[in-house]
Amino acid sequence: MALKGKTPDFAFVVRVERVLIHCPKCVIRAGLWEPEFWPDASGTAGIAEGMIAHAKLKMTPEELYEEAVKDGATTLY
Repeated sequence: MALKGKTPDFAFVVRVERVLIHCPKCVIRAGLWEPEFWPDASGTAGIAEGMIAHAKLKMTPEELYEEAVKDGATTLY
């Protein structure tokens, strides 16, 4: 799993027991790949707000972003 000479600190192993798919035509009918058909999500919280709320973090989205940038710059590849 090493990439560019760096081995990851951890990995996820996922075992899929069953995969179900609805009629593939529903994907086309729903317009999943056509953004003009998507509902307005402007009032929806972003990933940072969700992570902060879920983990009960005491930081702003901007602080979380800065932490992610700092960590990513030192641990990715």
